[in-house]
Amino acid sequence: MDSHILPKFGETRLRDLTRFELQSHLNPLAKKYSKLVVQKARTWLKAAIEEAIDQNFLLKNPARKLEMPVTRKSCKRYLSRDSKDRLGV
Repeated sequence: MDSHILPKFGETRLRDLTRFELQSHLNPLAKKYSKLVVQKARTWLKAAIEEAIDQNFLLKNPARKLEMPVTRKSCKRYLSRDSKDRLGV
């Protein structure tokens, strides 16, 4: 949250957040980070705003229908059998 949400929205009033603005923040994250990082950012946004609703600061959650953007492919590096044998793994 400290590195992906607060720098962008830390000074923004909750009532000023829009679904478009939140989605526009997630989409570039998906080009740079893994699916797990983007999912966490999306979850944090939704949960934080949901808590604001529970505390009666907001009436509706603009993050409720945020779509999970397509993320970059994850790195699937692995050791080949020959590499494992050489390393003694």
